[in-house]
Amino acid sequence: MQNMMNILYRGASVADRGTMFQLKNDFRHRGVTNDVMNSFNHVDNFVRFSTEAHVVYLALKLAGMADMTSEPPGGDAMTPDDRQQLLSDTAERVVRELWLLPPVSDVTDVIECVVDDDFVTDAWCTCDEGQPMANFNQC
Repeated sequence: MQNMMNILYRGASVADRGTMFQLKNDFRHRGVTNDVMNSFNHVDNFVRFSTEAHVVYLALKLAGMADMTSEPPGGDAMTPDDRQQLLSDTAERVVRELWLLPPVSDVTDVIECVVDDDFVTDAWCTCDEGQPMANFNQC
């Protein structure tokens, strides 16, 4: 988390809209500092808050809405089913926009793990409790 804060949280960006530093000031997250060790809970809450805010903003833009109180285009003529479909389509577009797909080679490596009763011999896919926890994936 410290590396992320070093990259994304800069005091010089306070005037730039949508930056973490600007959001911190606008929404009064005063406990957030760049020193994650001394403000971990504040930073964790703030990262969640800013992530959710950006996701909501993206959803509004994808739905063609200016803000939380505006209607989508053609909204006054929409039936409840139309509104449900818009919500469903927007949610799908948000996920497609934000969800990073793993490289196909990584998926193939996991699929090709060799399972032998209690453990898997592949270093990236291990079910043996005695193995180090680094790179631990349950198969």
